[in-house]
Amino acid sequence: MAKKIPASDPVPVDPVASANVLEETPPRALKFLSAVSRTPAIFAALAQRGYDEETHAEGWELLWTASGATRPGAPAAPRTDPTVQKALATVDAWDEPNFRVIRATLENAFTAQCDFLFAGGLAAATGEASLGTVKTMLDRLDALQHGTGRAKEDHKQDQAALKKLEKRSITPDVRAELAGLIATATAAPKGGATPAVASTTSADTRTRALNDLRVWYKEWATIAPTVIKRRDYLIALGIAKREKPKKPGPTPPPATT
Repeated sequence: MAKKIPASDPVPVDPVASANVLEETPPRALKFLSAVSRTPAIFAALAQRGYDEETHAEGWELLWTASGATRPGAPAAPRTDPTVQKALATVDAWDEPNFRVIRATLENAFTAQCDFLFAGGLAAATGEASLGTVKTMLDRLDALQHGTGRAKEDHKQDQAALKKLEKRSITPDVRAELAGLIATATAAPKGGATPAVASTTSADTRTRALNDLRVWYKEWATIAPTVIKRRDYLIALGIAKREKPKKPGPTPPPATT
């Protein structure tokens, strides 16, 4: 729920926000809230700093009040959030120690298999990026198991490498569990909006809401980059911009002899 401001109270004002900044806040907040609503990974990341369903609903309520029009109810925060949070945390915690175990186990006796698994500089990552690194590792372990894209003469050593990894608790069951967690963490959000609610917003109430919305938005737009490192997520939230392609520089004159 949005916080209620008694009518007798003075309108709270963000001292650093000009009138233009206040008017620019609703579209920015809309983009931010919409990205959180449709992307569980963003909601899960913000939850590390205390962003919950109540905070999410408060932002929408302030936005609709500031907009001063008939409004829909607040789109729900991703309903899969508790499961997504757990899935992200589990995968993120798994890759760093287990990548080290895999390398230490294989780099001497199974050099070719180790090189295959870590090809391209594959390394542990943090946050949402760990979903991609772990999935790549799982896909490569599956390739060793099933011979996908592997030479027939490597099959025996591939199987032996997998058997050795099983002794290090990197078993088919663990791999299947991780694959399931990645699927959960990357699934499309479910859920929708609540029924429409009419708004009877006075000018004074809207001014209060604009100021409150500015404070709400400024806080979370500042916090978000501390827990979200994927640039596409930051762009979706409206707090990062797509990089413009660099214009080619002038062609240097031909060298003189």
